[in-house]
Amino acid sequence: MTSKLVIDSQKVDDDLLIIGGDNLFKSSLTEFAQFAAKHGPTLGVYDIGNLEEMKKYGNVSVGPDGKITEFVEKPPQPKTTLCAMCLYYYPRAVLPLIEQYVKEGNNPDQPGRLVAWLYTRQPVYAHQIHGQWLDIGSFETLEQANREFA
Repeated sequence: MTSKLVIDSQKVDDDLLIIGGDNLFKSSLTEFAQFAAKHGPTLGVYDIGNLEEMKKYGNVSVGPDGKITEFVEKPPQPKTTLCAMCLYYYPRAVLPLIEQYVKEGNNPDQPGRLVAWLYTRQPVYAHQIHGQWLDIGSFETLEQANREFA
């Protein structure tokens, strides 16, 4: 896991803010950071508004208190249009759980898999990001990003 690699190689013993390099968005992270500081482990989510498109992303269901109630990676039948962004806040207290996740042999290469594992062990919250967002994980969205962000 890239996060685990950074934690170990840089001897991180502090809160983590993780932003995937394939995320492009124009919104400020101020609200996300304030929410995360108050609530603890937090996932950035974006409402893509299309259930068919959701089949390409991590699908997040959230309770009225903002806690994640379900997280399914690339579901064949998405329940919501809330998409997991590669935007995470993990307070220092979560570092041992990241260690446990990797030691148990879980998938270290997809950061969303950690969230799917973590929310069943402790509360993880979702904070919706508004404004423009693109996941440039495909050639098509990379071309779209070039048009829209140039």
